[in-house]
Amino acid sequence: MTSLPKLNLLALGLIGLVACASQSHGPNSRRAGQLSNDDIFAVLRENSEAVKVCRERHKASSQSRVIGEMRVGLIVDPDGRTRDVAVSPPNFEDTVLAECMLSAVRSWTFPPFTGRPAPVSFPVRSL
Repeated sequence: MTSLPKLNLLALGLIGLVACASQSHGPNSRRAGQLSNDDIFAVLRENSEAVKVCRERHKASSQSRVIGEMRVGLIVDPDGRTRDVAVSPPNFEDTVLAECMLSAVRSWTFPPFTGRPAPVSFPVRSL
């Protein structure tokens, strides 16, 4: 996988991004019918406030002692809808951060594409 465009992901609590579906040859390229890295980054930028809210809710909760990196994984269907949203590692399951992110990501919409469903994964750092 090629390197992705530099964004201020640290400020979003997104310390990296792995777009498993997009095996592009450059940050702006798109294989025919596939979801591109640019598409994924655009959705993350559009939803950065929701990520921030989730991180702040977690910090204010009694579960704030659960810290570190949580990974959010999902499948994006060709119609742009998300499904099979999950978090890892297990110590984040049932936390305010996980529940908030699961709810938020389920409502995200990606640009439609014609290829196969696209697995996407990105980390979120707790405050």
